[in-house]
Parts: sequence; C-alpha cells; structure tokens
Amino acid sequence: MKKIKIYNFIFLLLIFTLNKTFASNLIDINNEDLIILEKKGVPIIDIRTRNEWLDTGIIPNSHTHTFIYDLERDNFDKWVKEISKNIKLSEPFIIICRSGKRSKALSQLISSKQITSKFYNSKKGIIGWLRSGGRIKKYE
Repeated sequence: MKKIKIYNFIFLLLIFTLNKTFASNLIDINNEDLIILEKKGVPIIDIRTRNEWLDTGIIPNSHTHTFIYDLERDNFDKWVKEISKNIKLSEPFIIICRSGKRSKALSQLISSKQITSKFYNSKKGIIGWLRSGGRIKKYE
C-alpha cells in the first residue's frame, strides 16, 4: 500500500512538472496587469470578430486579428503569420477576446506549439476591461 502511494505521488509530481514546463510561456493576467503591460508597450492582439470590435470598441493601439478556435484551428499557422506582421513573436504580447474563454483556448494552442517564449492571456477579456473602466477607442 505504501509503494502505491509513493508511485502515485511520483506520477502526480511528474505530470505537474511536465504541465508546468509546457505552460510556462503562458501567463494569465487580470485587468491591473493588463494596464501595467499596456503602459509598458506590450502589444495587444484582440482576437474578437469585426462585429464585436464595432459593438464595444477596442483597446487603443491593439491589433485586431480574429481567431475563432473551432473554425480557425486548422489555419493557425496562417494566423501566426498574420500577427507576425504586427508583433515580434520573440517578445511578449497579450491575447484578449470578449470574455477570456477564446483567448484561453488560443493561448493553450500557442503554448502547445511553442511559437513564443512568453505571452499573456487576459482572463476577463474586453468585458472585464470595460467593467473596470479601461480605456477604449472606437473601431473603424
């Protein structure tokens, strides 16, 4: 019985370590972190749709590159090529969507593909940003 507990502990430790290694380039952030990073000039990639941008506006200086996980997962490489025109993948950037769900799914995909060393996921999305009084500009 003691051996089983030790093996289970080692197994769980190994899984935790591997998971930490693969996810180490992804950092979930709240609105306060987003404000600090935005002021430092860390680029923001807004992955919502055009209608969503028109509806709420966008964070000033953000780059708009729609990504809908279920529809565009197979076009991931094309999407990466597109964002590479606006940001350096070797430097940190922020992913934001409407509520944080799409950006989390995309962030996990980015992390699994290991295309960058460090990036951020806005947990609360643009909804949380607006609720906290974050700056916004009209999308045109």
